[in-house]
Amino acid sequence: MTDNLDLSARRAMSVVRYLVAHGVNPDLLSAQAFGATNPVAPNNTPEGMAKNRRVEVMLIGDGS
Repeated sequence: MTDNLDLSARRAMSVVRYLVAHGVNPDLLSAQAFGATNPVAPNNTPEGMAKNRRVEVMLIGDGS
């Protein structure tokens, strides 16, 4: 489970780095890893596992 959490954190930080590299203010970004703790589909099929390999982006406020 620790490996999944680490992978989740690295995936989220990769998205943050991409957004910063493309001009988004890093002060407006944060990343949070969930690993296996917040699945959107069962992990007992390849399709379910693929759905759980995701990064969710939430926009909060007006960005100022």
